[in-house]
Amino acid sequence: MQNLSGRVAIVTGASRSVGKGVALSLAQAGAVVYATGRTITEDSFVAAGRVVPIRCDHTNDTHVEAAFHRVIDDQKHLDILVNSVCGGYENMVENGEFTWPLPF
Repeated sequence: MQNLSGRVAIVTGASRSVGKGVALSLAQAGAVVYATGRTITEDSFVAAGRVVPIRCDHTNDTHVEAAFHRVIDDQKHLDILVNSVCGGYENMVENGEFTWPLPF
């Protein structure tokens, strides 16, 4: 990955899995990364150093707005947005039918 020093990123859904991996990779490349997720903790990224965890339920607009305001207040700009958040499988049911395998 290229050098991302001086860049600021937000990675949504970074509590675990792909989002967490992306956040760690961006930090390793030099970016300051704000990692959001419902179950994220201060301990999630202790070794990363450049990652700022923000607890955020992305199904709550107030939480999302507060997270983005935090980044702008802290950094004054945003360069990279990675949206890796998932509302969860419980939100993939319509009229009693599991919609995950259906086309958009």
